[in-house]
Amino acid sequence: MARTPPKPAAAPEPPKFGDTVYVAPLTDPAVRAPVDGARLPPEGRAVTWSEYWHRRLLDGDIELAEAPPEEPEAPAPESKPLEA
Repeated sequence: MARTPPKPAAAPEPPKFGDTVYVAPLTDPAVRAPVDGARLPPEGRAVTWSEYWHRRLLDGDIELAEAPPEEPEAPAPESKPLEA
C-alpha cells in the first residue's frame, strides 16, 4: 500500500491592495519601488501593497517581512539658560 505524501501547508494570503506592509528583497537588492525608483534596502522597508509588489512576491524577488521594532526616541537634553 502506497503512502500518500503530506499536504503542503497553505500559503498565507497576500495583503489587500492599499495595505501598508513591510517587504524585504530575497534576490537582487536592485528591486526598485515604483513610486520613487529607490532601491529596496536589504533590511526592507514599508510599502503600499499594489499589483507591482504582488508580482514581485510571485516572482520570488521579495518576501513579506516583520517591521523592525521602533527604537524609542531619546529625550532631548535639558538646556540651561545662558548666564550673562
